[in-house]
Amino acid sequence: MNSRPVQDRIIKKAVLDAYRRQMHPGEYPLAFVTITIDPKDLDVNVHPRKSEVKFMDPQKIFGLVMQEIGRVL
Repeated sequence: MNSRPVQDRIIKKAVLDAYRRQMHPGEYPLAFVTITIDPKDLDVNVHPRKSEVKFMDPQKIFGLVMQEIGRVL
């Protein structure tokens, strides 16, 4: 996220949902997603090491990530 590695459940779900039809049950994709976002739309202070983020509009991020992965697949 803005050149910082983070974890986020919204992005993880979007990746899993986008790959759902491409994979067998029990398989999981390996994905690196690069997102550049205006810092005002992001809260990085939800975790002491700043490894987790909180989006101001999580549904928008979910839709954009899922749409872009689906386009690439």
